[in-house]
Amino acid sequence: MAGKTKKRVSVSISMETKAMLDSVKHTGQSYNGLLQELVAFWNRQKGAEGDGGQSGSKRSQIDNVASL
Repeated sequence: MAGKTKKRVSVSISMETKAMLDSVKHTGQSYNGLLQELVAFWNRQKGAEGDGGQSGSKRSQIDNVASL
């Protein structure tokens, strides 16, 4: 049986945000891979603060990431 393909979605970002992503993306790395890496890093950082990454609302967490 052939492997299942994962469904994809489009996300609209500003040119400034794309430039920021491009500045940290490895050559050949997909944006999907980069975003997964950034989320994993975020979760590790929040866990290191002693709250297991569960403090605050998702909105406030997103706002914190956006301010970096």
